[in-house]
Amino acid sequence: MGVSENIFKRISNSSILKTIGLWLSGMFLLTAFVTYKPVIEFYEPFHSKILLSRLFGFPLIVLFVFKYIFQPKELSKFPKLFLGGFLLLFFLAVTIPFSLNPYATFRQVISIAFLWVVALAIFDSYQDIHWTQFVKIVLIALLLVSGLGILNLILSTLGYPAFLAENRTDAGMSLFNRFYEAGPFTVNLLCVSASLWASELKIVKQGALKYLVPLSTTLGLFFLMSTGRVSAITGFVCAIFLYVLWKHDLKSIYFALKMGGLFLLNLLVFFLFFKDISNRFIYRFQSRIFDRVEGTQEADFIVDNFYGTFKAFLDHPITGAGLGGFQDHYSRYSIHGSFLKMIGEAGLLGIIGLLIFLGLAIFGMFRLKSQTGEETQQFLYNFIPFFGGLLVSWQYNYNLSDVSFWVVISLLALVFNQINNQITLPSGGM
Repeated sequence: MGVSENIFKRISNSSILKTIGLWLSGMFLLTAFVTYKPVIEFYEPFHSKILLSRLFGFPLIVLFVFKYIFQPKELSKFPKLFLGGFLLLFFLAVTIPFSLNPYATFRQVISIAFLWVVALAIFDSYQDIHWTQFVKIVLIALLLVSGLGILNLILSTLGYPAFLAENRTDAGMSLFNRFYEAGPFTVNLLCVSASLWASELKIVKQGALKYLVPLSTTLGLFFLMSTGRVSAITGFVCAIFLYVLWKHDLKSIYFALKMGGLFLLNLLVFFLFFKDISNRFIYRFQSRIFDRVEGTQEADFIVDNFYGTFKAFLDHPITGAGLGGFQDHYSRYSIHGSFLKMIGEAGLLGIIGLLIFLGLAIFGMFRLKSQTGEETQQFLYNFIPFFGGLLVSWQYNYNLSDVSFWVVISLLALVFNQINNQITLPSGGM
């Protein structure tokens, strides 16, 4: 058995399998936003669908399990951030028997577990490569989602069929199935890109990153604004303000002005060429923030969202109504926002789990950051205010089932690992 295990370990750690893992990870990330039509759809006995990215995610998980099935102790070397994710998953799983809709809760927990394992596998694939190589894939994904979103917006406005997506002239959709998926997905990746542009690190000014960072940030901001997703846009704006407060220097003010200039330029483009986007953008901000009118759906929904959430929590303080158990029992709508969802649908267990998980991420950033140290530490220092902006966005957007949230977690895990182990890796291309 010992000899066979050694052979197994040598095979699982071979360069060929590592290369396959990198390709599967990259393809999963680059196709994560393609949700418009499933590749495979089942109706009986359970209605479910397999998206394009899952065709790369499932074999990636198989490869990961194959590698560690005989060496599980090696998993203990992974960053504790993943342990926080496991604890959250465990607490959510405990709520299943007490859910008002156990089947829906089970499906949602399985979905989160899938993304958690994929995040582990992605980390494993990239841990021996400089973290900026992973960032390049993230930025290319942002370029794809934004570029295709802008293309489809232009095609729809001109009256042509959109490319693999619904025709809409009033909202940027890219290849997402629903318009509200686009904003939260984009802002997570955009905050990574914008934090790199703001940081002005030497490594960002070299090679492909020199072009990827500004281009992905510029297109990403345009597409984010075109989605009209108020919460995601507000999160990004808060990230810029927090960055200025965090750095309080002329460079941060200059970067904020640059982002503000792009913001105004995008509004002008919307007004001149995309009237439906412009009208919807103005209406959504007025109806939700500046000119809320009591009795309208936009204003009442926010009140009902909070009221129903806390009613569910008071009725089920320990386990909540269960993930997916809130809708049709307390409201015809689902709970909006990660924190409110934990309060109403997972109770104290979910709240504690999420606080531990995000707390480990925040603690790791503050512990390892450095304003003048090694560039990986400087990245963390510059990313902290952008993570704060994401926390604002996540208050209204549910993030645990969003691939882009786990992309951020994987990136932080890679950075934590390389700083903790003082790993010096080549930053050359793959």
